Amino acid sequence: MQRFMIDAERILVSDGETIEFFWRGTTNGSSKWRFHVVHAAAELTPKRKGDEIAVKLGESSGRGVSGDVSFDLSVGRADELTSFLAQAGVAIR
Repeated sequence: MQRFMIDAERILVSDGETIEFFWRGTTNGSSKWRFHVVHAAAELTPKRKGDEIAVKLGESSGRGVSGDVSFDLSVGRADELTSFLAQAGVAIR
């Protein structure tokens, strides 16, 4: 099982077949998003200032990623995230 800590509240987890997003910051305790890696995709887009990237995770579609999960990440962690996504089998657009 692989893990990528986005921050103290959010984490991505992959078992090689699925990728899951957990967030502790909801009123009911925890929220979860889950896709089989065959259907999952990620879009990484540089932000205007250049020090962060916008990440969108969701279902792969003909028009890109139909995103259910989005977050910003520092550019310095982009390689770590892309490595995690590639090992998980998630398409990067």
